[in-house]
Amino acid sequence: MLQEWTIWQPVFEQLRLIAGSAVILAILGELFYQWKTGRTLYTWWDTKGNLAVIPFYILVALVWGPVVYWWYDLAFQARIIDWSQAWFESNTGLFLCYWLLLFLLEDLTFYLFHRSSHKVRLLWASHVVHHSSKQFNFTVAWRESWLPFFVFWFWMPLPLLGFHPLSVLLMQMISLYFQVFIHTQSIKTLGPLEWIFNTPSHHRVHHACNEAYIDKNFGGVLIIWDRLFSTYQKAGNDKIRFGITQPLNSNRPLAIQFHEYQLLIKDILKANTFSEKVKLAFKRPGFKADS
Repeated sequence: MLQEWTIWQPVFEQLRLIAGSAVILAILGELFYQWKTGRTLYTWWDTKGNLAVIPFYILVALVWGPVVYWWYDLAFQARIIDWSQAWFESNTGLFLCYWLLLFLLEDLTFYLFHRSSHKVRLLWASHVVHHSSKQFNFTVAWRESWLPFFVFWFWMPLPLLGFHPLSVLLMQMISLYFQVFIHTQSIKTLGPLEWIFNTPSHHRVHHACNEAYIDKNFGGVLIIWDRLFSTYQKAGNDKIRFGITQPLNSNRPLAIQFHEYQLLIKDILKANTFSEKVKLAFKRPGFKADS
């Protein structure tokens, strides 16, 4: 099955190239919008920190991709549903059913992963990288953790349900590239689409550190999961403050990547019992051993 990955890898690389080019154009467009309107969407100090973490993040993604595929393939070999070749036989109704169901399940999986990343401190230590910027623009979308090693487990049920590993990876990629383009302040609202899809308006709320907005709008492509599970919050009239409640006043890549891990390890070492140490790792961010 790794031979399949080798055959399809150029397709994924081409998608990355197309998406990367689109992102660069979007950044240039947003810089033009900043110059035209006088709004501060980018600052050099913050953007430099974002750009500094991107190259190693891309390298990690390239190296880690085949590993994730290998794990997905292990689950696929033990699949409990056999879709046969439905994922690429476009002349059947089963093809449409396959991709629609995969889209919905992958998006729900992302919601569960994303919500867990805000509720479990060990996961938050990685995800906080993405939230630590005080700005909100297209470069922030690529401000991601270099340690993606925990997250693929959330998606393992999909190949176990018979979805081909390549199709799962493709759907994940489409979702992540979609999400890049909701990291903008240049678009106010998208009208009726706001009811169904995750939009820049919804995602600005998610990146806010205003008390009313914390841990809201976890959706990937769709916002329906937040509406169903009571984590939806519409933007109000108050000015949004981006970042985290305890600001990271550094744009150094290592500080961006590992500051929360350092704090977590320090808290664990201070804990008196093994039970307290485990709770500090798996309870919510901000949990104290004596609380």
